Amino acid sequence: MMMTYKHILATGLLLGLAVTSLVTGVSDATLADLLQGDSQAYAIYTVSRIPRLLAIILAGAGLSVAGLIMQQIVQNRFAAPSTTGTIDCALLGYVLGLIAFADASRWVHLGVIFSFSILGTLLFVSFLRRLQFKNAVLVPLIGIMYGNVVFALVAWTLQVFDREFVRCTSLQTWCYSFSITSMFPLNFPVFLK
Repeated sequence: MMMTYKHILATGLLLGLAVTSLVTGVSDATLADLLQGDSQAYAIYTVSRIPRLLAIILAGAGLSVAGLIMQQIVQNRFAAPSTTGTIDCALLGYVLGLIAFADASRWVHLGVIFSFSILGTLLFVSFLRRLQFKNAVLVPLIGIMYGNVVFALVAWTLQVFDREFVRCTSLQTWCYSFSITSMFPLNFPVFLK
C-alpha cells in the first residue's frame, strides 16, 4: 500500500514538473495560446519546449540507469561518477584533447572525452577487482583518491602547457577559465524561447 502511494506521488510530481517545464520560457507563449491555435505558440512548443522536456526526461532516465549499472558493476551503493574518478578522467580527456587536437572538430573532442572517461572507469574497476577487503565506505574513498590523483595530473598538464586556470575554493570545487560550454557554445536561440 505504501509503495503505491509513493508511486502516485512521484508520478504526480513528475507531471507537475513537466507542465512547469512546458510553460517556462523566455517567450510569452502559454498553454492557452497553444490551445487557441496560435501558430507562433505552436511553433515555440513543437520546436523548443516539447523537445526540451523530452530531452530532460530521457537524460534523467539515462543517468539513473547508468548510475544503477555503475553501482552494480562496483557492487557498492555509493558509487557515482564523482566517487569513481569518471568525471576527473573526462576532464583529463578534455584537456588532452584540447592540447593534442586543438583544431579538430567538436566530435573529435567529444570522442576523446568519452574514451578517457570509459578507460578511467575501467581502470578504477580493475583496481577494485584486486582489492581484497571491500568495505561499503572503502570503495568510494578509493575512488575519490583516484579522482584526486587524476585531477592532479590535469592540473600538472595545464601548468606544463601554460594554460591559465582559476582555482575556486568552494569546498573542493575547482573552476577553470575554460569549460564545456567553451567547447560546445550554446548558439541555439530557439531553445531559449
